[in-house]
Amino acid sequence: DACRSLKSYLASVALDYVFLVLPTLLIFTVLAEWVYICMIGLLLLLIFFTAVKRTYSLPYMEGPNASRASISSYRVVTMFITCLCILAVDFRIYPREYAKTETYGTSLMDLGVGSFVLMNAVTSRQARNIKSSMSWWKAAFKSTTPLLLLGFARLASTLSLDYQVHVGEYGVNWNFFFTLAGVSILTSILNVPAEYSGILGSVILV
Repeated sequence: DACRSLKSYLASVALDYVFLVLPTLLIFTVLAEWVYICMIGLLLLLIFFTAVKRTYSLPYMEGPNASRASISSYRVVTMFITCLCILAVDFRIYPREYAKTETYGTSLMDLGVGSFVLMNAVTSRQARNIKSSMSWWKAAFKSTTPLLLLGFARLASTLSLDYQVHVGEYGVNWNFFFTLAGVSILTSILNVPAEYSGILGSVILV
């Protein structure tokens, strides 16, 4: 049984690598010039699987399970692409148009912070209508403490190792974790109802 479980696990890892990791890696490197053709192919696959989903009713694709699976998939893909881009950006094979913009515009890596903010929003207590018995400042402190610890750890490590820091990205002492912590604190103070969050986000975007 243990041997069979190991083989099943290795087969699952191999399939994930072939169908998820490898295509994404190729699109962001050697196939970057054909990215639009790849996107059209992925769109056709999406249409195909959507048709299959409507034709064959699958239990795990219905009701709350469907939303939970979609959110989990989005979080996994966002985390994977973020890690991949962070590691690949230092290599010449990675297209510069995917890197963070310097003065204006939006690139692939600029979408990373927004995607993490969106993930935190759709999984927050407000979005799930979960009432907390703690006061707002205690809830904000509990949710931001890990982010602040990671932010200060990154700051201390970069300063102690004299690691190169792209000043045009977040400045000298700021980083990604501080941004997420700031957004979490701000949303705890404002406490915008979930039904009005989309309107507020659209106003801020405009």
